[in-house]
Amino acid sequence: MFLEDSECERSILRYQEANLDYYEGRLRMNIENIQCFISLAECLNFTRAAEREHITQTTMSHKISVLEKELGVKLLYRDTKQVFLTNAGTRFYSQAKEIIKMYHQTVEEIQNVQKDSQSELKIGIGIYEHALLSKFMNSFMEKNKGKVKITCMEEHTLTLIQDFQDGLFDVILCNDSFSHEFLTSELRNMGSMIIDESPYVLVLHKDSPLAAYDPVPLDKLKTQNMITMKSVPESELKIEFKGFFSFKDAVYVNSCNSKLVMANAGFGFTWLPSYALESSSGYDNLLFRRSDPPYNLRKTYLYYKKNSENPMVKKFVECVRKIVTGKIGR
Repeated sequence: MFLEDSECERSILRYQEANLDYYEGRLRMNIENIQCFISLAECLNFTRAAEREHITQTTMSHKISVLEKELGVKLLYRDTKQVFLTNAGTRFYSQAKEIIKMYHQTVEEIQNVQKDSQSELKIGIGIYEHALLSKFMNSFMEKNKGKVKITCMEEHTLTLIQDFQDGLFDVILCNDSFSHEFLTSELRNMGSMIIDESPYVLVLHKDSPLAAYDPVPLDKLKTQNMITMKSVPESELKIEFKGFFSFKDAVYVNSCNSKLVMANAGFGFTWLPSYALESSSGYDNLLFRRSDPPYNLRKTYLYYKKNSENPMVKKFVECVRKIVTGKIGR
């Protein structure tokens, strides 16, 4: 005679409350027996169920018997020809699937917590990209604070790319001035995303003759010195920019701030990406002008390795993607 539904439910509840239990003086992991019962309930055949669980038929039969004895209820009716679920077995089957589902979810969550707590994200940025990184980091850390250790280093673009290829960074933010350098790496393993492609802004001294124009015609630059961080001979610079504009002489610097210092002192004009204009605060002599036509000097990218085993790389890339595509507030 089988148990009434109410008594069956109490037995199931007692079983759910016990993840580990003692049976005949030995500690037993009930989760394995539950999984065997689910397979048997779905196959209704001891041989096939045992094959699914990669155990012998004898072991399968023993596990079901142990489970029934612990619950104090018959879960299956079986004879030499067929296997049926009892009323209690049918009820326990639906509950057992939930137990297994919760078990796997719990294991996965705990393992992810462990992985995240051990993660470190190494970020490299170019000379200007700190301004872009700032808005990405605010959003990223809202969701991952306490789960990741962040390392952030600023380098010149070429050095940055080389260090990224050498595995010193997980992701980098930089312009495409040396994108050809990536041809030495396996392109199929590298991911990239444009994070800014707005026109560059012309930076001038307020007393410059170019200050009278807004926008500034590019052909007016030919009488002015250009302040640049490109460490190549002036003759090569003039060839590089020939298709866009001409300039008088080159003034060489090695940082964004030194660019601004020289422009603020009236040594010539320079270019900045629009997102880097915040860096110019405190330079009272500077003016900012659009050019005519607009000068799209560089695009700025996020570069990452698609095959990275670091879980934080994927999370950071997705965070940046959502901001760039406007899916979350900027």
